[in-house]
Amino acid sequence: MVGVFPGEGGPPAGKEFTIEPTATVLALGGASWAKTGSDGAWAPLLREIGVEVLPFAPANCGAEVAWSAFFREKVGRQPLKNIALRVNEGPEVRGELMLTDYGLEGTPVYALTPQVRAALAAGGPAVLHLNLKPDLAPAALLAKLGAPRGKASWADFLKKTLHLGPTPTLLREIQPNAATLEPATLAQLLSHLPLPVAGLRPLDEAISTAGGVAWAELDAHLMLRRRPGTYLAGEMLDWEAPTGGYLLQGCLASGAGAAAGILAAGAPSNGA
Repeated sequence: MVGVFPGEGGPPAGKEFTIEPTATVLALGGASWAKTGSDGAWAPLLREIGVEVLPFAPANCGAEVAWSAFFREKVGRQPLKNIALRVNEGPEVRGELMLTDYGLEGTPVYALTPQVRAALAAGGPAVLHLNLKPDLAPAALLAKLGAPRGKASWADFLKKTLHLGPTPTLLREIQPNAATLEPATLAQLLSHLPLPVAGLRPLDEAISTAGGVAWAELDAHLMLRRRPGTYLAGEMLDWEAPTGGYLLQGCLASGAGAAAGILAAGAPSNGA
């Protein structure tokens, strides 16, 4: 490894020097938020020496939905609380959504990014099914929808009865005749509202990235097989986790694993 010494207690500033570390740990990050330095610029360098680096893809990011101009203007950014979300026929994820002018944000969307990305990559439909009242049993939901409306408008009735906020507008966006549906059909729509996903938000907006160095390129201690003594950690590796402490824990755990591998190989602890 060749570098330029900055001075202060060693060779004169600007003088080149060469070091030969016993082990090297690379933790250079993924490729999201390039303005912070996480731009994946290291990937071509590893590919040049034959290391397989899978293409980067957005993880933990928003989903794009092709809202109408009317919906974007009327709803803007509004939250949907205490909802459940799933992709196609997959498992539900609970949490809170944020309706945006380009689609959806929020922890449930981020958790389902892998399934959305896989569905889009396969060329099939990627549909987020939204359950707006997951805590209400079907019979209880149907009973509420079947209650007398009186003089209240359909939208006001839903807001008052189910505390649904901007949901009437959302229902009409997906099902234009929603206000004329029978209670049983409306209850089904409220529990399985289909939101077709047109795409994921750009890589540079993603909280984290999928892709990176393929696991087959590493041994059990996260050492590059093609470069003995060089270990990788963090989002350089091809893994992803839900946002929050899971991402941080994964990075820390892989760093600890690389350190354990260095020690197991017999490198002095101060050389790591």
